[in-house]
Amino acid sequence: MQTIIGVDEATVANGCLHIVPGSHKLGNLKVKRYAQGQVEEQVDVSQAVALEASPGDVVMFTSYTVHGSKPNTTDQPRRSYINGYVRASACDVGKWAFLDGKAVPVTSDSDYHRIRSKEDHEIHEKTRKGNGVSTGSG
Repeated sequence: MQTIIGVDEATVANGCLHIVPGSHKLGNLKVKRYAQGQVEEQVDVSQAVALEASPGDVVMFTSYTVHGSKPNTTDQPRRSYINGYVRASACDVGKWAFLDGKAVPVTSDSDYHRIRSKEDHEIHEKTRKGNGVSTGSG
């Protein structure tokens, strides 16, 4: 679940959030973040609607909802408070705060990708060892 609380006015001109209604029903699209064309291959993004908001307005949507913003073309800020919630058991969706029951500090996309790459490597190594492949010089 994602929540956005407007701090400043959010307008089309300053890049308010857009969502594609009903896109959450498609589930996890399994696309890479910011990968050009991957979402467009599965969703008609021309159906996106602008969610203009006033300070204090709250927008809630599932992490499966296709969403994004266009550039701010004004000299006014578009600040907001963004909060996301995901069960630890579903940490493969979006950014997560817990991995294997332990807190994981994620402060940027590079942190997320670094941690995820390490986890993927560890899973790969466990699979190799489980299949009888020796990794040591023994």
